Amino acid sequence: KSTLVVYKCSDWSVAAELKFKKAPRSMQFSRINSEFLAVAGDGSIVYLISSDGWKIVREVTFSSKVNALSFSRNDERLAVGTSDGVMSLLDSQHDWGLAGEHDSKESPVLALDWSSNGSHFAVGREDGIVSIHESKSVLAN
Repeated sequence: KSTLVVYKCSDWSVAAELKFKKAPRSMQFSRINSEFLAVAGDGSIVYLISSDGWKIVREVTFSSKVNALSFSRNDERLAVGTSDGVMSLLDSQHDWGLAGEHDSKESPVLALDWSSNGSHFAVGREDGIVSIHESKSVLAN
């Protein structure tokens, strides 16, 4: 089992604890006000946790193990990379529903990131290939 512990910095007391069956493979805070923490835990599940009260607000299950997470510059999308080579986009404006997928089945997705100015998106795969995409085309999905 794995535990996510949130501490109060004022006195280091425990503010919240969340339990998971397996250790997280990836975590990412949303970029604006750290409103959400996305946790890739329990294999194929992504947990969206609100930093207001530290409660799980949504669970999204994928067809294979989740390896990587990355919020877009303005938190419109959460990119999710899985071990079956699929990169999925969740839409924060529509209850974290699926906004699009890039299903290449080439090699497991291990890393994802948006550029700081939001103009590009990178996907790193286990086979050593890194692909760069224009964010307009990714966000249009």
